[in-house]
Amino acid sequence: MKTRIFTLDIGNTHPHFGLFENDQLVKVFPIDQIDHFEISSSDTLIFSSVKSHYPTIQITEKFKKIINARDFFRDQHFMSMPIHYSTTLGIDRAVLAHYFFQLGHQASSLSCDTYDCIIDAGTFTTIDFINSSGFAGGYILPGVKLLCDSYIAGDKLPALNPAKLNEFSQKIDSNLQFFNRFPQNTEEAMAMASLGMLSHFLQNCLNELSIKKIHLTGGSRQTFINVIQGLKISSSLVLSEDPHFQHRALFCLCTLLLKDPRQLVGPQ
Repeated sequence: MKTRIFTLDIGNTHPHFGLFENDQLVKVFPIDQIDHFEISSSDTLIFSSVKSHYPTIQITEKFKKIINARDFFRDQHFMSMPIHYSTTLGIDRAVLAHYFFQLGHQASSLSCDTYDCIIDAGTFTTIDFINSSGFAGGYILPGVKLLCDSYIAGDKLPALNPAKLNEFSQKIDSNLQFFNRFPQNTEEAMAMASLGMLSHFLQNCLNELSIKKIHLTGGSRQTFINVIQGLKISSSLVLSEDPHFQHRALFCLCTLLLKDPRQLVGPQ
């Protein structure tokens, strides 16, 4: 049986596995489908969890080789990457940042004067920044669905459908007008206001910081892609998107550790 690496991303909702064979991601599947796989002694599991009680013993007892990404986050470093943030930084954010930090160093594309921006648009939206000095910091926003659902707090306001918000996001311009006019019904008013908050926040980041690349992942990434493409941005700004960046980041970490298990975090 081939040597395989299983990545397990346990976020706030919808935990899922990734399966890598021959350095390729071949499958992403819900956590409850792991029983469909015959796990061998040569298989490795690497996981990151924002929850303290996961993964369950029913999962961990299947694997002889288990790596917890959190074990490599201490002393203000994640692996070799300096962390300029408190110890409350989520492990999912650290893993993603480390992935792009590694890629940036390999390509010699990081500097102290410019930033890569990492947007993970999931249950919550995190917007983080890295440069040659490591993880610089970032923001946590309500996720797109949370933002849409917030409208039901009003007695006569419906929830805004995230799919509808994404549809609206394809039609706005840099002046936040829809078909060159202001919103003229409740759905348009909610959608355009929500998109306006995201748009102004992102435009301010682009205006104030020298950002060379934006990497987008998460289930609501397309809404952010649409918003960014409607902004006043530099023609040199590079956008990359992949729904499975978190699994690729865990796989990258795992391969580094399997090549040199003695790697430790930070200065010793």
